[in-house]
Amino acid sequence: MKEMIQSTACIPRRLGIGTWKRAAIKNMAAGFSKRGGDPGQTDDAAIDKLHSKIGQLVVERDFLKRPWDR
Repeated sequence: MKEMIQSTACIPRRLGIGTWKRAAIKNMAAGFSKRGGDPGQTDDAAIDKLHSKIGQLVVERDFLKRPWDR
């Protein structure tokens, strides 16, 4: 255990593995909780913007690919 604590730079040496593990388990649920609203709700404006960007990139790719196909 001491070797693990000493070899891990992200865990301070004065903090034991047990304390770190308890804190991690206690806060683990927050990492998997929902952030924001309902996933069923969509932002139509953002989706439209992304679709237009994808279309623009496809046109640019096809335009640049044309000289190489000759």
